[in-house]
Amino acid sequence: MYDDREPKAESVALGMVIGKASEFFDFFTYGIASILVFPALIFSFAGDPTIGLTYSLLVFAIGYLTRPFGSALFLAIQRRYGRGSKLTAALLLLGASTAGTAFIPSYDSIGSTAVILLIVFRALQGLALGGAFDGLTSVAAANAQPSERTWYTTMPQLGAPIGFGLALLIFTYIHSSLSPEDFLAFGWRYPMYVAFAINVVALFARLRIVASSEFVEATKDFQLDPKPISRIENWRAVWTGAIVPFAGIATLVLITLYPLGRAVARDSASIGSLFIYEIIGVIVGIASIFAGAFLSKRTGALRVVRTGGAATVVFALLSLILLQSDGIGTGAFIIVGFALLGLTYGQNPRLVARQFSRRDRYTGSAIAADLSWIVGAALTPVVAAWLIDTFGSSGVCIMLSVAGVGTLMAAANVRDGRREEMVPAE
Repeated sequence: MYDDREPKAESVALGMVIGKASEFFDFFTYGIASILVFPALIFSFAGDPTIGLTYSLLVFAIGYLTRPFGSALFLAIQRRYGRGSKLTAALLLLGASTAGTAFIPSYDSIGSTAVILLIVFRALQGLALGGAFDGLTSVAAANAQPSERTWYTTMPQLGAPIGFGLALLIFTYIHSSLSPEDFLAFGWRYPMYVAFAINVVALFARLRIVASSEFVEATKDFQLDPKPISRIENWRAVWTGAIVPFAGIATLVLITLYPLGRAVARDSASIGSLFIYEIIGVIVGIASIFAGAFLSKRTGALRVVRTGGAATVVFALLSLILLQSDGIGTGAFIIVGFALLGLTYGQNPRLVARQFSRRDRYTGSAIAADLSWIVGAALTPVVAAWLIDTFGSSGVCIMLSVAGVGTLMAAANVRDGRREEMVPAE
């Protein structure tokens, strides 16, 4: 039986961090495998490693293209069967589809069936990620003291560096312990198995909160029940909310996946050192998100996000210098990128949620998040790969510049709402 005590802001925040970390563990486990494994294992028929990487990134994108469909499906499940049932189905599907990916044989073993299975499991991941939205950020904001609201609504964003850090530590250990042949044959599969166990832990952590009677009452008081997507009234806020996080998500994707992709493409022996730089970056990213929350508390989330968009454009220009080197320069690119997360990524959910009325906030925030990941995570690797193939490493500069300008343009159309308090509907 679940604990029916009032869901305090601290326990809600812990549930958010665990839940988001599990989702991002799946995200980065698959993302790392898309760079290190799938081009050679599943797309070996391509002949050219660059073409194999492109195919792998296209399948990676499918997981984000299916997210809105997952949101629509699981919001319907929530309306009929409840939030707990929705989360149970979504997280079990997420873990099962990630673990299922680990059982796919190579293309050399079963031919095109391997490609089909990879596409199916990736599409299922996307459906599950869309269904994993739980509205805990808004409930944490509702239950926290006004002076602490910024901190609690920033907490979910810690899931990205924490999830990536966990995935990276496991991959680093396995990659360093096995020969390249053994890693490609079976080593990469173990993180996928771990993903299922992590999702089960996250499921119980979140069910403990959402199954409490007080949580149910809180969501009713603050009008956080899901509504059909067709009944969203402010679609302009949805599209604006999808573009505001562009700089943060694109930066996160590029600093975590691009250096590994370049190392693999160059047949470099520097993958181990890249893992070390990424681990340092994770620590910097966690500290940066806390720093961004502190700045937001002082100046407002909108100003922080606008500063982050401008900083991303500067970072794009700096990347022209940093990416000239496979060593310290690339390491600096990773670490500086993580340092920007507090400005470009940390305050996005809080700012986006403020653009919706209370009646639209739950569903509107969910769909805006789905679309933002299509723009920032699905399209960024594919477009960046084309730009890099065409313009070299300056393609990263172009992609980051577009993302930074996109965030600045979208942020010009949003309101900060620092004085707005979430109050129960009359």
